[in-house]
This record gives sequence, structure tokens and C-alpha cells, in this order.
Amino acid sequence: MAEPDRPPEEEPVAPDPLDLERIAGEDPSGRAAWILLETYRWTVLYGEAPYDEVWDKREGYPSTKDVVEVFGGWEDLWELTGLYDSYYLRALDAADEDYEKFLAERDELRAERQAMRREASRLRDERAKLDDQLREMRRQVERAKEKGGSAQDALTAERARAERAERRASTAEQEAEAAAREAARAAERAGGGAPAGAISSEDAEARIAELREQLEGAERFADALTEQLHEAHDRLAERDRETAELRRALGRVEEAPPDAGEAEPEPASVLEAVERAAARLTNLRFAPRAFESAADSPFARPGLILENLERLDELAARYLAGDMGEKVSDVAFRLGMNWRGGISERTRTRYGREYSFTYEGRTWELGPHLRIGSGQGAGAIARIYLVLHAGDDEIPRSVIVGHVGRHLPDSTT
Repeated sequence: MAEPDRPPEEEPVAPDPLDLERIAGEDPSGRAAWILLETYRWTVLYGEAPYDEVWDKREGYPSTKDVVEVFGGWEDLWELTGLYDSYYLRALDAADEDYEKFLAERDELRAERQAMRREASRLRDERAKLDDQLREMRRQVERAKEKGGSAQDALTAERARAERAERRASTAEQEAEAAAREAARAAERAGGGAPAGAISSEDAEARIAELREQLEGAERFADALTEQLHEAHDRLAERDRETAELRRALGRVEEAPPDAGEAEPEPASVLEAVERAAARLTNLRFAPRAFESAADSPFARPGLILENLERLDELAARYLAGDMGEKVSDVAFRLGMNWRGGISERTRTRYGREYSFTYEGRTWELGPHLRIGSGQGAGAIARIYLVLHAGDDEIPRSVIVGHVGRHLPDSTT
């Protein structure tokens, strides 16, 4: 704090000689000289001019009566003695002012020091609390790491189980299709003429019944395996979400995230989710049917649709770059998508029209798809169906989203 400018120092002026006879007249008793002597003596030793209250209370000093009788009053005494113009008294007044300022500044400094002590105590307490919080967060990090490791092991096991179930389902579907073809051929033989060496009608009917039973059993087995596969995919997606949440928690503790600003609000509908994705995801192509099906979808969590499209865009970036060096399903699982590599031939034979769409003047067949949500009904589950196009003379290598929203019919519907 800058010191205020001080006024220039006053130069003392020497007083004129005191003319006692002029001031008090003749003084045969010496009372005037006595009053003047005590006045100057008091002023020099006490630091202020005398007045009635201080002298009247003390014995041996001139009284107010003495001052009035000799000089006419206290003001007359002060005027005649020149105390009003005294450099000494003015210097004492200035010193008193400086002293009062010093006392005020001292009190202010003491108050500031006390406030600083209180603040230092508060900061020590705050630091102790932060240290406790830091220790607790470190313990949480260690627990999260342990849980994350367990979740990763479980994720790997679920992936292997899902792949085994998918292979078994595919095998069962192939057996069912073979049984259906053999049953059809047997029915044709039984309905036509009986050439030489042909089996009897009774044997044919028995064979047809046996094959039909095999077909129904294979279909039931395929449906059961398909349901197991869906359950495995659900568990797998849940593990992926848990692992992702743990990783985000670790990231928040171990490193301060940059200020991401306000979070984007979730889309209000599936159509809005697809429109946002089409506007900003550069690695995906969207067929008109993708928007039409999205507009028809009552799925209650459109934010999950947008999130899965963003993950699909990451997969598409690698697919467009060429050879991925690993299976598409492995990349999809790692990105947290509940991926199915295609549909069965039986589903395509029965519901082929549902899986066809047009794009860029051509007809395409949907196959790979993402499963989203869990439960029953179009409000709880959704699908994203797509085409992985390897590229040709007309359309380059691309990932085309053909349907977003309702679950298309298959062996489980």
C-alpha cells in the first residue's frame, strides 16, 4: 500500500520577545509573571495549553479566578502568550494524528493476521479432508481395477460362449433344411408312381413321418440355440457396458478430463437419432428405408440407437480401410456392439422380402445386424440391419444402413 503524500515540513518561526508590561501592565505582586511561567511550563511539560478544569483541580496552580482577574479569561491568556500560533503545539497535534493512524493500522493488521490464521486453519482442515478423499478414491480405483479385470475375464468367456452357440445354431439350421429337403423328396416319391425297386407307400409314409419329426426337432433345437445365443449376446452387451463404465470411472479418477462443455441432449425419437447420425457420421451410408423404419419405431431409448450407430461408424472406418486383420465380429464385440453376422438361410427363404431394400437404384439384402435393448416388444428392443458391401465398379466399398427400428421376423418370431 503506497504511503500518502505528506505535506511539506513547516519551518518554525522565532517568536518576538515577550513584553510583560504590555501584556499585563504593572505587576507589583508578580501574579502575571507567575501565571505566564506556569502556562509555559505546563505547555512544555504536559504538551497542551492549560485550562480551567486541569488547574482548578490542582493545588499550587493559578485558578480560573486568577486568570480572569489578571488577563480577562483563558482565551485572552492563550492569545497573549501566543499559544494559538505555537509550532510546538501544532507539531504535537500532528504527532497525535499520526499516532491515531498508527493505532488504527495496527488494529487492522492484527485483524488481518487473525483472519489469515483462521484461513490457514481452514485450509489445513480442507487439506486433511482432501487427503482423506484422495485415499478413498485411490481405494476405489484399486477396487475398480480389480472389478474391471474380473469383468474383462467374464467378457472373454461370454464371447467364446456366444460364438459356440452361433456355430451350433447354424449347424442345427442346416440340418433342419436338409431334413426338409429330404422330406420333400420322399413326399414326391410317395405321390408319384412306384417304379421297380421303389419303397412301399407304407414305408414312404413312415419315412416322411420320421423326417418330419426330425425336421420339427431340428427346428425346435435351432430355436432353442438361437434363444441361447440371444441371451449370451445380452449378457455380453451387459458385460461390455459394465467394463466401459469402470473404464470411465478410472479415467475420471486418474486423470482430469478436459472441459467437454454442455452434453448434447439425447434424441427424442429413433428418427432423430438416425438423422443426427446421418448428418455427422462420415463412414456410414443410410438408405431411405433406414429413415422410414426409424420413423415407424416406438423404441423407448433412442439414445442407445445413436450410441450404437456411433460405434458402428468406428467399425465402418476400419472396414472401409480394407483388410481388417481380424473378424468383423471381434471388432464389433470390442467396440461394445451386440453383433450378429447375418441371418439363417431358412429365415431368408421364409422372409426374404422383409430383408430386401433399394439403394442407389439397386436391390440389396440385409444380413448383419445389431441387437439393442432387452425384453419384449418394439418399445424394449430394436435392431440395426446393414450391408457390408465389398465394393464394385458402381459403388465403392461401403457400410450401408438399411433398417433401423423394429425387429424383423426370423426363426424366433
